[in-house]
Amino acid sequence: MTDSQPDEYVSTQNYSKRFSDAVGQYYLKKQREIILEYLGELRVKSILEIGAGHAQICNDLHRAGYDVTCVVSAKECAEKISKELKIIVHPILEFMPSKSFDCIIALKTLGHVDNFEEFLKSFVGYSRVIIIDYPSNFSFARFNNVGYSVKRLIEKKLRQFSPLSPRIVRSTMLNLGYSLYSSKGLFFLPIAFYRFFRKESVIEKIEKCLNFDFFKSPRIECYLRTL
Repeated sequence: MTDSQPDEYVSTQNYSKRFSDAVGQYYLKKQREIILEYLGELRVKSILEIGAGHAQICNDLHRAGYDVTCVVSAKECAEKISKELKIIVHPILEFMPSKSFDCIIALKTLGHVDNFEEFLKSFVGYSRVIIIDYPSNFSFARFNNVGYSVKRLIEKKLRQFSPLSPRIVRSTMLNLGYSLYSSKGLFFLPIAFYRFFRKESVIEKIEKCLNFDFFKSPRIECYLRTL
């Protein structure tokens, strides 16, 4: 299940194509809105994004005026990142920051590593704000491995992942000195279901009707340092 370095696949053009349709664009829009809301509320200036090769948020944050530093596992992973950003090349699963930042962001990673607690331990403590995302096992993501081959027919760029318990993630963060500031989910139904719709507006209406945020996935969560 685990990628050797989770950002190596998400930095490819093949993975980017997964977000080129209506559901992908809706995903990126909601993800951007949620993260920008967190950052604005918490008066963040400097940001470190670990595993930024997918470039789903770092370039937007730079354009919004934030001082962004990106960590990628290989030089090839940085192709979609703006050359105006600071880039550190280092395997992300062994990366430890050398200085503090207002905020550290890690997306598309927790559900793709064998030990998410060890991954978090490598960088928490170097910022007062942590933003992470993960597939929740209180959602349809719990049944990810059921009918995986069928879902691959619909989502050809799909990769497997391990859904995580929000309770365990939050307990782990609390043990590391961070309390939950806010948690927001993206989709109530499996993303594969939305591939049949060609307009973002339709997807947005469906999600508004299914307004059960607790059961939505992935979770995008913001934590504040308590120690």
